[in-house]
Amino acid sequence: MPRESRESRMDNGGCRRNPKRRCDGPDGFAAADAYSTPADPDLRTIIQQLQKQEERMCAMQREIDGLVLQNEVLNEEIRMLKLDGEGSSRCRASLETSVQILKNCSAWQYSAPFKCYDYWMDNHHQDHEYCMRANKFMTEISSKITQLRRDELDLQNHPEFSLGASLTEQLHHDPAFISHWRELGNAIHLMGGKTGGRKDKLELSISNIQLETKICRILEDAVKMDKLHYLSLSSNVFIESHECIRSIARTISGSNLYSFALEDNAIDAHSAQLLGQTIADHENLRQVAIINCCRNEEAGFELLRALSAARGRAYDYIDLEKNHIGNRESCVTKWLESGSLQIDEFLSLRGNGLDDNDAEEIAVALRRTRNLNRFELILGMNPISRIGWDVLSRVCCDHSSISSLVQSNHTTRIYNNEADSPLTKMRLNQVGLDPKPRLSSKLYKLFDSRHASGGIAELLNSEFGGEDVGVRLVPYVLRFVDFHCHEGFDYLDCNEYNADDFASLSRVLPLSVLFECVRAWKIPELSRSAWNWNPTLSFFLDTFGGRAARMASKLCWLALKPVQNRPGNYDKLNKEGLSSAGQNPCQILVHMDSVCPSWALKAASK
Repeated sequence: MPRESRESRMDNGGCRRNPKRRCDGPDGFAAADAYSTPADPDLRTIIQQLQKQEERMCAMQREIDGLVLQNEVLNEEIRMLKLDGEGSSRCRASLETSVQILKNCSAWQYSAPFKCYDYWMDNHHQDHEYCMRANKFMTEISSKITQLRRDELDLQNHPEFSLGASLTEQLHHDPAFISHWRELGNAIHLMGGKTGGRKDKLELSISNIQLETKICRILEDAVKMDKLHYLSLSSNVFIESHECIRSIARTISGSNLYSFALEDNAIDAHSAQLLGQTIADHENLRQVAIINCCRNEEAGFELLRALSAARGRAYDYIDLEKNHIGNRESCVTKWLESGSLQIDEFLSLRGNGLDDNDAEEIAVALRRTRNLNRFELILGMNPISRIGWDVLSRVCCDHSSISSLVQSNHTTRIYNNEADSPLTKMRLNQVGLDPKPRLSSKLYKLFDSRHASGGIAELLNSEFGGEDVGVRLVPYVLRFVDFHCHEGFDYLDCNEYNADDFASLSRVLPLSVLFECVRAWKIPELSRSAWNWNPTLSFFLDTFGGRAARMASKLCWLALKPVQNRPGNYDKLNKEGLSSAGQNPCQILVHMDSVCPSWALKAASK
């Protein structure tokens, strides 16, 4: 092939040459840079637009959050308006009923008929005992209704209205009783007094009388004016139990009840769930007692699950004794851990079949939960052995170390049996009512037990790391020991706060424990401080305050005496130690954050 043709082919795009593009400059790169620079302003514009879009989206999100908050406020206002409307409707219906009653009886007299003796004998199989109970009940209800209609009862000071409490056996229902219950309903409708005041409301208690649906509905209609403060139903044996419970649930939800008690009345799982849901939804009901009512474990589980579903409900007490609740699906544990349990007095789970495994789960819940109020947890009459009670005791009083004891539960009082020893009661938080003195009494007993066995130094070394602790920490620890020993000793010895004899636990004097700490712990370090006259030793005397300053100086002198070889140092300690107490504890706390526990810092800063 001729040479020219080969060069011509190379000039026409051969692979051996790289012809310059039209955008290339003399060096092959300058034109490319000039071509890429116009894209930078476009990229910055896009970024700015994205930033503006994000700002716009954030502003819209804030606006949405504000609208959501306004919507919640409006929903709450609507809910309150609905409640007010329902209350107004109940009041109107009750007033209309009262007007009808007053129209029908301008000159009232007790109109319910009294059946003769032959009627009861013919209708109840010649049962003489039943005739006596029926006449006794009718005499009682007629007398109390007459007093209520004539405003002869002092409802402000004695609002109790009890029926059937004097009956020794249950009174079975008879149709002749319906007219007497209607008279009671009318009397509650027309009950005098201030309807808005809690003291003027009736406390109705019905015991040992069989109830049917008609009677429950009469009571339901009678309490629409919020005149019922307390309702107690005991040993009634409902006829058509589910319908009666449904009517009772409507009575609770339709009134302003403060206390409700249901005892010895068998209910199934569906009724238990309905009753628990009604109680949980009620805003003013604070005292709840459902005792020996759930027929089986399923009913007890549904009752507890419905009660624990409510959030933010506060109670004075909840008594769920003998309801076969158990701890199915860890319902008790979850209720304690949820943080929604707000009880001021007690939660009773007596006789519900809780065993050692349930006790361990409850202990874990009490250890994890820090927001429980001060209340009593009653767990007696459950098959919990000594193993389970020891686990619960360690939750309230873990005396393996000072830190574990301070971090124990001091708010929940756990009750087992009344025959427990004072020491067991103290470890279950049954000392006094205030958690702080309980902690002091437990720490005092811990130091007392170690003092008796000569293990104060071992306890403090295991807590603070032995030789790694600086001498500056010693004053704070000694003040901590002094404070809680005196507080715990005084609290256990004072019968004013403790009904039980806890004074038997206060054996060793607090200053004996303090002397043991000074004598057996950190003596070489304190000795070197005395030789070199470190200001920390002076501050050591200042930490005890006015009550024990002189005694502390004598204890230090006695403790240092066996290891000191310079008699002049004793005079220096007595003179300069008591006179140079001018340092601020907070100045030393700044340098001790990494080695001083929080409880020691808190005690030292007081």
